[in-house]
Amino acid sequence: MSSTDSHFPTRSSGSIPAWAGAFRDPATARHFVSVVADVIEQRWGDTASFDLDDGRLTLADRRTIDFANTAHELVGFDEPYWRQYLFLMLSDYEAFDPQALDRELRSWTQIRSRLRVRLFPTTTPEVMGDRELIRRPVSDHLSFIIAADSDLGCVPVPADVTDEWGKPLEQAWRAAIKNTRVRASFHVAVANTPTANFIMLDGDLYTTGAARDLDRFLPGVIGPHGALVAAPTSRSLFVQPIEHPDHVADDAMGLAVAAATFMQIEPSPLSNDVLWYRGVDELVGALDIGPGHRIRNVAPEPMASWLGPD
Repeated sequence: MSSTDSHFPTRSSGSIPAWAGAFRDPATARHFVSVVADVIEQRWGDTASFDLDDGRLTLADRRTIDFANTAHELVGFDEPYWRQYLFLMLSDYEAFDPQALDRELRSWTQIRSRLRVRLFPTTTPEVMGDRELIRRPVSDHLSFIIAADSDLGCVPVPADVTDEWGKPLEQAWRAAIKNTRVRASFHVAVANTPTANFIMLDGDLYTTGAARDLDRFLPGVIGPHGALVAAPTSRSLFVQPIEHPDHVADDAMGLAVAAATFMQIEPSPLSNDVLWYRGVDELVGALDIGPGHRIRNVAPEPMASWLGPD
């Protein structure tokens, strides 16, 4: 996506499921939905169920696959590529052994080099079932978590496996932070949108882990007042250095709008909340963006005063 893109996906009222809304053309969106359904039918017949409204496939062993991110990934490609991608993706999921992964997660020697840090929603439906994750809360909606590289990309680490590591949890955080720093994989660019100008980090599923220590990843960029930060997707981070407190209110709203737009058109949407980076391990909530675009000023002072009343 270019830095000037600001469109939201177009949907035909009542005819396109929300999970396929990444396609701007209603006819293309409907065609994509039918192709997904057809590929599932060819592969599993009636042994799996597909919820057309939610875009969720449930396999016979109760594992689920959500196609919303897949839709985002396949915008701009043609039907032959859709089918090739879908068949390969579903083959990977079918071959995936969750029990083997769980055994690996419980082995400190196997997992420590694969641990990384990322931002993640505070609520985690359908990710690890009812298992609690290893968290450091940032705001009402976001937390830093420890996750692990896997064949499927990234797996949040459930807290219950740590009992078998035989290591203090702080050691796991140190390993995850070091791995995130050493293996950082993202591009840095200046983004100019209709509502905001900011620095954009765009990369892998651990890109948001850089928000923990922006001084290291963006040396010389963060000023004495810190920076406004948004994490619209798992692969992107928006950073607005605070040049002067008088500009904070306008910059924060502009960043929130840019993040909301980006969430609608890119895979792995995360949040359009605005955070305040004050230094290493000092990332806190600033603007809480709730349902119906409800905005709450949740920042500590002096940021709360810079942002003004709700």
